[in-house]
Amino acid sequence: MGDRLKQRYENDKRLLFYNIALNSKIINPSVLTKSISVRIRLIIILLFFYISCFAQDPEFSQFYANPLYYNPAFAGVKGGPRFILNFRDQWPSLDAAFVTYTASYDQFFEKIRSGIGISLMGDNQGSGIYSSYEANLMYSYQIRISDNFNINVGINGGYFERIINWSDAIFGDQLNPLTPYTIGTTGESPLSPSFISGPDFGTGILAYNNHIYFGASLDHIFSPKESFLTSDLTGTIPIRFAGNFGYEVSSKRDVDHNFFFSPNLIYLRQAGQNQLNVGAYAGITPIFIGFYYRDAFTNPDAFIILVGFTEGIFKIAYSYDITVSGLSGNTGGAHELSLIVNLSEVESATKEREDSYKRLAKCPIIF
Repeated sequence: MGDRLKQRYENDKRLLFYNIALNSKIINPSVLTKSISVRIRLIIILLFFYISCFAQDPEFSQFYANPLYYNPAFAGVKGGPRFILNFRDQWPSLDAAFVTYTASYDQFFEKIRSGIGISLMGDNQGSGIYSSYEANLMYSYQIRISDNFNINVGINGGYFERIINWSDAIFGDQLNPLTPYTIGTTGESPLSPSFISGPDFGTGILAYNNHIYFGASLDHIFSPKESFLTSDLTGTIPIRFAGNFGYEVSSKRDVDHNFFFSPNLIYLRQAGQNQLNVGAYAGITPIFIGFYYRDAFTNPDAFIILVGFTEGIFKIAYSYDITVSGLSGNTGGAHELSLIVNLSEVESATKEREDSYKRLAKCPIIF
């Protein structure tokens, strides 16, 4: 979620030392810059030992370019086969605090009026101190309301892993608070196990035509346990709610330079935290641009600028998050790339596939 690190660590007074480290005049800013990655690693490990707090799922500024990650009902909406790659480097100035990547495939099958999808996700925090991996299978069933309006109902089921790289961890008894260097070895005992995994499930619904879409989803609906401590029964993945909406105005889609304008938003709630991304995406093909604002309700998070290119089966985009919260100036923002390859756009598609997609209500160009 927005400002993930800040939201996690301000939830408990026992992390007072972190606020002191960021705000105290005792620590020289140049020293803090050098040692911030060490402190991040320490804080991540402390989460598992000393505090009761809740974390959120990784986020993507280009949420419209990663639809299966947020709602399984998007499986098959573009016909396909469609392949999507996403990469996000959040707060690179903090020694790559969050690096997240996803890959997905989806396709619509007319004979069963259904979409099938696969989504893979990896998330590395603190230069690999803590890593998360997920794999999900998705199924959506199309309810055709009219020739140009569908409702999709989707489900997803998968498997997750959480891994701590204990050998690279740094603890409080190894830190000198006035220098960026570690001292000695820790007296902490390694976690056992340092690897946890389990099943995970979600569901969603989506209504759309070629000018409007709106939907909602629930992920982690059974709140699977993810604590590394066998005695901890409260360490679960919180349920995530996502609601999205968008509208599109466009010229004819079969012209060489199609104009489109699409205001849209996504609202997320997880572990008591709220986030809203709202903005617009516009262009005259093959070029498009976008501008968004993300707010965490308790604090503003970032302005997002986007530029991209689309031609034939390919769509590629780059976005940059300009941090506007209290962490501005220290994080390096966030860089994000997306690549979409939709083979249904191939001009030599078979007649059977063309006829099938003619019966498939078109969704907005943004996807």
